[in-house]
Amino acid sequence: MQQQTETDQTATPVDRGISPGCGVCLHLEVRFHDGLIALSTFEEDPIRCRIGDGTFTPAFEAHLQRLRAGADTELVANGSDLFGTYDEANHHWVDQDDFPEQLHPTPGQVVSFASPGGDEVSGIILAVEDGRVQVDFNHPLSGRPLWIRIQVLAVEPQDAATPADAGSGLSPVAAPP
Repeated sequence: MQQQTETDQTATPVDRGISPGCGVCLHLEVRFHDGLIALSTFEEDPIRCRIGDGTFTPAFEAHLQRLRAGADTELVANGSDLFGTYDEANHHWVDQDDFPEQLHPTPGQVVSFASPGGDEVSGIILAVEDGRVQVDFNHPLSGRPLWIRIQVLAVEPQDAATPADAGSGLSPVAAPP
């Protein structure tokens, strides 16, 4: 059994780092094994969200747990662990006439579709043959080794205003000593 220190017993939720329901402001960069950047917010506005609001998958949120404001960390992960198992059954042939006339599908192109429920679903075009287009509807990062950098700018307790309600978002919180 692990013994708690006096510091742990008196720490506030923000001092303990990211936990379910906390508001977070962070920069994120995801790279493929060849160094190609799939996503980066380091030159843009940071991501502002509340843990558990659906912005990130639960598996990705598990990697954020207990990180504090000021943390700058890297990890290597399999995209299938973070975004769902890659499944070739998610490759579907779509009639080329179902695409907008101005869109000329080409392999490697990312396209978006409206699902029957009205949600937006993305896919990557794999092939174009005989008036049909093969689309991979797996998450684009699934099944790939990923190098991920996370820089936590701010952590707010669960009972603070949500980042969307907070106007300009979360303000940086000093990392505990």
